[in-house]
Amino acid sequence: MSKHHINYKKIDTGHLAVTLTIFLPVFIETALSSFYGVIDMMMVGKYDADGLAAIGLTSNPLSIFLSLFQAINVGTTTLVAWNVGAKKMKEAQDIMKISLILNLVSGIVMTVFGMLMSRPIVAFMGGRGKVAQLAIDYYDILVVGTTFQALTFSVTAAMRGAGLSKVPMMYNTFSNLLNVVGNWILIDGKFGIPPLGVLGAGYSTLISRIICCLWALWYAFYSKGNGISFRNKYGKFVFQWKKVVQMLRIGIPSAVENLIMNCGSMFYVKIVNSLGNAAFSAHQICNNVNSLTSAPSIALGVTANTVIGQYLGAGEFDNAKKYKSYLCRASLAISVLMGTIEVLFARQIAGLYVKPGETEILALALPIFYIVAVQYITGHLNGVVMGALRAAGDTQFALYLNSLSFFFWRIPLAYLFGVVFGWGLTGVWLSLLAHSWLNFVVIGIRYRSGKWLGIYKKANE
Repeated sequence: MSKHHINYKKIDTGHLAVTLTIFLPVFIETALSSFYGVIDMMMVGKYDADGLAAIGLTSNPLSIFLSLFQAINVGTTTLVAWNVGAKKMKEAQDIMKISLILNLVSGIVMTVFGMLMSRPIVAFMGGRGKVAQLAIDYYDILVVGTTFQALTFSVTAAMRGAGLSKVPMMYNTFSNLLNVVGNWILIDGKFGIPPLGVLGAGYSTLISRIICCLWALWYAFYSKGNGISFRNKYGKFVFQWKKVVQMLRIGIPSAVENLIMNCGSMFYVKIVNSLGNAAFSAHQICNNVNSLTSAPSIALGVTANTVIGQYLGAGEFDNAKKYKSYLCRASLAISVLMGTIEVLFARQIAGLYVKPGETEILALALPIFYIVAVQYITGHLNGVVMGALRAAGDTQFALYLNSLSFFFWRIPLAYLFGVVFGWGLTGVWLSLLAHSWLNFVVIGIRYRSGKWLGIYKKANE
């Protein structure tokens, strides 16, 4: 067995080392990815307002595009975790190989489709004139990188399932740093290169994603200390459709959930737009900060998925439950710390996004910071418990809950509180708090029912 494989059976479930081994790399990777995304927008915005609008025009379609790979990625992480926990390293390696094949084929198909559909997509999003052409050119550049992203997703999903989350942290962090440097060189034009504006940002992103993919593939094929690396010869590989079906059965609900949430966010933004320009600007600030501070919730979910998945694979169901309880306590501590910081420094954080004297936007944004600070409690707990359910393959529940609660609870409440009651942007964001608490109650009922364990046992009969 690889020296990097964590033997969770020998580590007390309350031991901090178990959590930090998985949590910290995912947290750093997620936080930096969000941060450099913000920097990307700022760098283009300072050069060309039309370029910034072009990026904004394509961001949602590109997110929907990439969410289609979620089915393979979630299934890969869960199945690798099960097999590594059961010490079936060949099976775990086979899952990564199957994932790479599926994402390679899917990536090529989606790249061709995306390039053919760039103009209709930009037109559908309302692009006109110069902004539309910039958006089409930028979109075409990024779509070329789809296959490379898909292959990177496969390796990342497999490494996380094996408990090797430090590896994706390294190549994704390097990729983000490279993207920033590339932006600096290509957007404004350095070292004799003509300024390319938003297209420079597109080329920089494409180059960084290709290099990131090559690094990830090198690790998958040649790493010495990686137990599921292809360097380890466990026997002849046979492509098994049975494993493909199992992978997609676990992952498709998560992909559909992601797709629905991305589509639903358009309705949410439309409600905010109806409140005026100042409210929309304040919303963008709060949304941006919220995306940065969602890193702990994502990292807690990945940690739960990986560790609990390995416990389930080893048949240690009691330890799986104990570790979930430990992560919940850790999430509460993180929530209190983050919430306190956000409340104490809300004005200073919001001030980083606005010019001096723009008091209206600042006044609209401050109450949202307090709402989000309270929401951390249930938001982080939901991340842990949902990660535990996904570790067992209980992904259909997440699809139904998040989709139904978003469309039939959060969006109606956003309109009711924000528009009908006249509470404005504060009312819209109160719907986030109500949505998070509703999910907290329903997820808790699902977990205590024990159905998630039954799903795992049935999938492994």
